[in-house]
Amino acid sequence: MNAVEVGIYAKLSGDATLMATATGVYHRKAPAGSVAPYVVFHKQSGIHDFALASRMWRDYLYLIKIVDQSDSTSQAGTLLERIDTLLNDGTITVSGYSLMEMRRQSDVEYDEVVEGVTWQHVGALFRIWIQ
Repeated sequence: MNAVEVGIYAKLSGDATLMATATGVYHRKAPAGSVAPYVVFHKQSGIHDFALASRMWRDYLYLIKIVDQSDSTSQAGTLLERIDTLLNDGTITVSGYSLMEMRRQSDVEYDEVVEGVTWQHVGALFRIWIQ
């Protein structure tokens, strides 16, 4: 994991309210056999902005979602509200960098059926600027 991902992981996994319901926080994918609901996050894009020859800041977009085994999005939606409270205009520690801003950009929601079992994916894209 890079410094941004370490910061996201620490913020989410360190929150007692979120972890009272979520069974884990995972980067990129949950291990096989993970029990729902859990949080998964990964980078969607990264832009490096320059002024002349110097890198001025980095602009990342992360998908952070709850995966729940359910026909309803209710529990996943409640967990996403908590993640929004923690991250939107919030803070994370990004070792070696300064956090400029962190903001929720858009929502992501879909379900999938695997062997007759419905899995909800409810999350959001968060833009994170560091310098």
